[in-house]
Formats: sequence, structure tokens, C-alpha cells
Amino acid sequence: MRSSRMVCALFIVLVGLFNPAWGAELSDPILGQWKWFTNSTKVFHSDGRLTSNVGHTSTWKCLNPGEVPRKYRIFWAMGTVDTLTLDKDENRLSGKNAQGVVVSGKRLTREDPDKTPEVPAVAANLPPSQQVEPLLEPCLDAILAPLPQEPQMPRVSVEKLRATLSGEAVRAKTPSQKQICQYAIWVCDALTNGMDERAQTRAAAVSSALVPSLSNGASIVNTMPLHPGRNSGGAGEAIRKKQKDERAYADQQAQAFSSFMESSAYKAWVTKSTKLREDVMGVYTKLVQLEAAEPPVEAAK
Repeated sequence: MRSSRMVCALFIVLVGLFNPAWGAELSDPILGQWKWFTNSTKVFHSDGRLTSNVGHTSTWKCLNPGEVPRKYRIFWAMGTVDTLTLDKDENRLSGKNAQGVVVSGKRLTREDPDKTPEVPAVAANLPPSQQVEPLLEPCLDAILAPLPQEPQMPRVSVEKLRATLSGEAVRAKTPSQKQICQYAIWVCDALTNGMDERAQTRAAAVSSALVPSLSNGASIVNTMPLHPGRNSGGAGEAIRKKQKDERAYADQQAQAFSSFMESSAYKAWVTKSTKLREDVMGVYTKLVQLEAAEPPVEAAK
């Protein structure tokens, strides 16, 4: 019976993740972080995922897009289903699960967790090093983030800049100017290669179940209904059971994370990520040096 429940729960989550009708439009007001009634933190993603600081990934769906008040359905990884309503100021979710237990959440942030980091616009007439520089920090932060995380990669910005630099290389009037453009292109290539390396490493680790989810079971505390009443005892017991399930899941994920930290896959990525940073910064440093050695335009005439 337990195995069949787990299979059913997994099916619900997978259907939610791969069905494009799930989730909602990119500007759905539910996006962001929420403090749940179990004292855990939930994050609603625009692709229909619902992640948690206790490790599991569930799915959500808007039942009436464009209407007010918005109604949502959550399909938890543990197999339960909640139906909630977003209040008019969009700061509180409230409703019940399939068993009739009251559930709720309070907003913490409104930011879209999957929004690609913004890269400042760069004027094309700037030296190549100054065009590349704004991309270094957001790209390296994403590439070198802890492997269990899934940061958004500013790949499109890098590819657009590479195309611009390729055009400048064609228009370069001297061999040294062409070399400068080529080094700037190599910085872009090093960044995209770093993104590819991270994606391949993470995919390999996921396929072998080596990458766990970060979790924090200690943040889940026992609570009781705020308003005692006829069914408060049963509701309190249901809440405590859900908290117990989440805490057990968090402990399991924490153990997996500890094992991952000691694994050869993690240690190999630490070594590889250090080399990726060195490669990017080494090429960028050479680019800056070449520009410094390039004579001013007036002197070159």
C-alpha cells in the first residue's frame, strides 16, 4: 500500500512538471516565497513547480486564470491535494485539503524565482573588455552556485554579445584590434562552456541520484489551530502528521546532502568549477592587457 501511494504521488508530480497547462502565466500573483502554516517555506515557480525548504518538489495549478479571487490547487509530493484561494491583496492563501483540514500560507516575497538575472545594457562602442565585464559576475555566480541549486543562466545575453563582438572583429582595422575582439569572444566562449559543463555535470549526477535537495527539518515546529473549536483536535492532529512527514523527509534529504558532499562527483565538481573560474578570468585578464597595450586611435593614425 505504501509503495502504491508513493508511485501515485510521483505520478502526480511528474504530470504537473511536464504538462504545460499547469502553473500559470509568467506574471501569476502566486509566484514567490510563502510561509506555510506548517512553518516551512514554499516557493511557487512559473513553470508549475512548488519547491520547499524541506526538500520535496510538488506542483500547483491556477483553476481560474484572469479571475478574482484566484483559486489554486496544489498536488503535494507526499500525495495530498490542497485547494486554496488568494485574498484580494494577494498576501494570503487559505483553503482546505482533500481531508477537509484548513491550510494556509502567508507571502514572504513577490519575486519570480526563475527570472533570468538582468544584465545591464552595454553600448556597442565601448572597448570589448567593458562590454564583457557586466556579464562576468552574473554568469560566474550562476555557474559556480552549489550544484544542488538550479540558477537561471544568462546564456542569451552572452550569445548576443558574442555575435556583436564577431561583427566588430570583421570590421577591425588592425591585427591588434582583431586580436582584442577575438579574446573578448573567447571570454564569451569560456562562459558558455562553463554553463554547459555545469549542466552536464548536474545531469549526470541527477541521473545517478547523487544530487539531493537542500532541506531544513529543524525549521518545522509543532503547531495547533489558532482557534479552538469543535474539530480543532482532529485538525491539530492532521497538522502534526503533515509536519512529521515533512520533518522525516527533510532528515532524509539532509542525510543525502551530507553523503553528496563527500561523494566523488561533488569533489570533482569543486575542482572543475575552480578551473572554470580561472579559465574565464585568465582570458579576461589577457583581454584587458591587450587593450592597455593598444595605442590610442589618434596615435595610430
